[in-house]
Amino acid sequence: MPAADLELVAGFSHVESYEAGDTIFQSGAPADHFYVVAKGAVRIEHPPTHGKDHVVNIFRGHDVFGVASALHLGRYPVNGTVHTNHTQVIAIQTEGFRALLRKDPPIAEAVIAGLSQRLFSLIQRVDEMTGDAAARVARHILARPTIKSEGDPAIQVEGTKRDLAVWLDITPETLSRVLRRWRDHNLVEVKGRRITILDVDALEAEAEGRHDHSMESM
Repeated sequence: MPAADLELVAGFSHVESYEAGDTIFQSGAPADHFYVVAKGAVRIEHPPTHGKDHVVNIFRGHDVFGVASALHLGRYPVNGTVHTNHTQVIAIQTEGFRALLRKDPPIAEAVIAGLSQRLFSLIQRVDEMTGDAAARVARHILARPTIKSEGDPAIQVEGTKRDLAVWLDITPETLSRVLRRWRDHNLVEVKGRRITILDVDALEAEAEGRHDHSMESM
């Protein structure tokens, strides 16, 4: 975006500071802003059913969220909840940005491209959420970019293991149980937030729901 347009955006934007658990917006509220994460993390979730939140996405540094709600839907269909302490977001006023889109068509094209990429990410998210807990965890691990290092491929978990459990819509206890079972059978090695894949074929079988039942009795 040209510097002149960035200055215009700054004119109808402001910074908001939050702590974990704070609400940025609620489902059904008018979408008069969309947001950029400047610091920390924000989770997007459906309103709780039976006392349980259903996380749609977690946004971190420089991620943009709420654009489709602001520019198309007019209302937020989900809740925006602060995920970590000391989170800051840039709130961009919907009407001001609409005026800028009318003035500068290339920006509109960039927004459409960004929404298309978000749609692709949501399709991946739906795929990730199917199957049992082990399949969800395995698909998530296999989809993550690996750390460049010698030896077996490894991933770094973003946030805490509790964050990962929330993301996969399982309990932290279930996540620990799955990882412990895989570790005991030499599928993975877990050190802190680093997970090393020792047996890719076996993990792919887990992702497809093809469990080695000999592990269930251990």
